[in-house]
Amino acid sequence: MSDPLAPQIFTSGSFTTLIRALTEDESAVVTALDQAPHEDANTIAQYERLRVRWRGKEGEDERHLLLKVLPELTWAEAFHPDMAAPSEVLMLESDLSEAIGEVVIDGALAAGRRFGPRPAWLLYDDLPAQTMDLSLDSEAVQWIAEESAAFHALYWNDGSVTARYPWIPRFDDWVPAHCQFLDQLLTDRAVNRYGQGALRFRPTLMSSLQHFWRAARREQRRVLRTVLEQPDRLLDAILAGPQTIINGDWRSVQMVRWNDHLVVHEWGYLQYGPPMWDLCTFLAASPELVEPDFFLDSYFEALAALRPTFSLAERETLMRSFDLVRVLDLILHPNRWHVLESYTPEAVQAWLTDMCGDLERFIG
Repeated sequence: MSDPLAPQIFTSGSFTTLIRALTEDESAVVTALDQAPHEDANTIAQYERLRVRWRGKEGEDERHLLLKVLPELTWAEAFHPDMAAPSEVLMLESDLSEAIGEVVIDGALAAGRRFGPRPAWLLYDDLPAQTMDLSLDSEAVQWIAEESAAFHALYWNDGSVTARYPWIPRFDDWVPAHCQFLDQLLTDRAVNRYGQGALRFRPTLMSSLQHFWRAARREQRRVLRTVLEQPDRLLDAILAGPQTIINGDWRSVQMVRWNDHLVVHEWGYLQYGPPMWDLCTFLAASPELVEPDFFLDSYFEALAALRPTFSLAERETLMRSFDLVRVLDLILHPNRWHVLESYTPEAVQAWLTDMCGDLERFIG
């Protein structure tokens, strides 16, 4: 069992100061703190549930909190080593968290940067909510599609957002780094700093990549290798469409529904990029629960209601981007290949043929 997390972050004095700030009661005194580990296989971060009790001017009270401790090297820091802090911490320090919170609640109450041996951390209200992947009926799918559209509409094609928040990673920064990393794996070269972090999070990625590569035929490998060695043409085709702030890890297992609000605690992959990346990630993580056409139609309908200038031509551009992103997603995340491996060999080959055909048709 790992050591308790809270003592690594807080002294008794700093925790009392935090509770006083959260309760707006300068007389609050912490009387008890119960800790319980919380496992989450979907993230590299560590979690701990806290139940804190205090006595203040209104008498005794308690609150349930969720402490998230970030790894020594986060995804964004792997290819932006000059970042002052993890992007999730910077998000809360800025006004971006509040702006996004108008649509999607991240639930973060406080955050801290790394300081000496103390890791970076975030603290949330531990909300009594149900994870969305346990209840993805058609109504829930439509609701998530509508919330996705509302979130993306906040900064739709607003290129100035990266100037206001220069720490936000860009899709066209990390994709080349990831392609280079996979190419290094395939050629047995030393992986870059970004790749070292990726392997820590996905230790089975190498074997997944080998499975993926063995399933592809010689000509298919040539096409896929071209993307890894020279991703610019595919990126240009994807980014010809609209961009916005995206979550980057838009999966149902990261979502909870609380009082008709969408709550998402995972913002470590926040970036400026194509909205279709979020939609593709959501669908790829829920292959048996979500009908893609229904989800996409619901998204576009909601987006059109939010953006009166949204046109059929823009929808067609987004769908073209979606087709390319779908291919890029599997190339960059061969760990998802196990989903396709459950199909018949004929079905797998048909899928690979279609995927490589899309690449050659769109980018030559």
